[in-house]
Amino acid sequence: MLHVLLAAAEETRPVMEEIVWSDIPRCLTAVAEWGSCFLLLLLLKRKHSAVRFGLISAAAFAVLLVCLMLTDGLQTFAWVAAMIGAASET
Repeated sequence: MLHVLLAAAEETRPVMEEIVWSDIPRCLTAVAEWGSCFLLLLLLKRKHSAVRFGLISAAAFAVLLVCLMLTDGLQTFAWVAAMIGAASET
């Protein structure tokens, strides 16, 4: 019985992955990426006040959101190049 369930799951896996990965909105991707960086930075000792840290973090989120929205229609290789370019600017 288990092998039948596993076989059925394998048959639907490519279809499910295509549907799931292609439907994630760019704004949610920005929130997830920014949130992971933000949580990591909260663990580090800060040189700036909480207000300044919050303002810089909000500005970083806005830049990330704009970048992801502008690269929405790019092919995968062009999107990767854009992300490498964005990372090299920091």
